[in-house]
Amino acid sequence: MKYIKYLFLLVVVASLSACFPEDDQKFNGPTVTEFKPTLRTVRLATATPGSANALIQLVGPQQGAAITIPFTVDASSTARAGVHYTLGSTDNNVIIAAYSSSTTIPITLIPGSVTGATGVRLVIDIAGGSAGIVPNPNFKRYTLTILP
Repeated sequence: MKYIKYLFLLVVVASLSACFPEDDQKFNGPTVTEFKPTLRTVRLATATPGSANALIQLVGPQQGAAITIPFTVDASSTARAGVHYTLGSTDNNVIIAAYSSSTTIPITLIPGSVTGATGVRLVIDIAGGSAGIVPNPNFKRYTLTILP
């Protein structure tokens, strides 16, 4: 009787361990770039350096060469360059370094520049990328709301 209990226990343990899914998760889609997150709200009164920066990540395998990511400030933006913010990139390009997965668009907020209760919005779009890497259409827009 004792051996039957051990045999039953062995069968139960073996059957449970065979049911777990494998952890082999490999990305199979096309390599794209995207903002993460796509929306952010920052209060000027409590903003810290870097709190408004826009993170662009590479979704897919890291590349052996640097990738140039061009971006544009959308015309729907109510925030104005030099009035509400400045960008750390003067040519509207950022670089994802070789063997890296992300970069940021540095955004410096100008203190005291927003007075209205609704604030202003800065809208940035990823325009494309080198090496045939395109932006993910669902996550290619970053919207920063700047409140007083």
